[in-house]
Amino acid sequence: MEKSKVKKPPKVFKVKDPDRDSKFSDIHPHLPQPPSLLLIVGSVKAGKSNLLVNICCNPQFGYNKALDTIKIISNTLNADPKGQLLNKYFDCEDHYNDEMITDIIESQNKLQEQGQTNNMGIFLDDVLTKDFKKTNAVSFLATRFRHHDISILCFLVQSFRAVSGLIRNNATDVIIMKQQNSKELEKLNEEYGDLFPNIFMDIYKKAIEDEPYSFLYLDLQTSPATAYIRFETKIATGDQKHF
Repeated sequence: MEKSKVKKPPKVFKVKDPDRDSKFSDIHPHLPQPPSLLLIVGSVKAGKSNLLVNICCNPQFGYNKALDTIKIISNTLNADPKGQLLNKYFDCEDHYNDEMITDIIESQNKLQEQGQTNNMGIFLDDVLTKDFKKTNAVSFLATRFRHHDISILCFLVQSFRAVSGLIRNNATDVIIMKQQNSKELEKLNEEYGDLFPNIFMDIYKKAIEDEPYSFLYLDLQTSPATAYIRFETKIATGDQKHF
């Protein structure tokens, strides 16, 4: 009787990622790299609007070349001079509803069916509030944006606690500006402290106190996660401080 051959246990091989889209080579390497779900968290007058203008317009950032379309949905669009500036150059809405996201997805899908690519950036400013429904088109988009050629999905919020767990869990990049509310800071520490054990508050203070309107940038796409003062100086990798 022939003995059955013992098969070796299967191994999992690392599959090489496709080469980065050359269109994204214009984006500075210190910035969030597509596909990115970016959270920008900051109190009133912490510098969120100023940063949004830079992301959309600053040629040193490179998004203005890399993105074919930029869509901005902001509840404070007409109340902010910077919002009025963005409204001159980009497709902007001064309120949010689910149909806007549904229309974007349908339009992107049609282009894909035609063999076309529209690398898109969507920026939602002050849309996520305590009263914002957790189950909606935005929550769906947070898990599927990559599949619809949405290269950057960005949420600008005053309250981190208003961001659903689903969106937080899918974030690839986080920018933390000055927090006036201690409970907000505690929530941020609770969320990201494990990525920077025992040093999160130190790196937050180091980044915020560096200069007016400074911020802490967390790149969650790296392993371990990396922290920067703005997009300029690396200050931590995992539990290792660099200062």
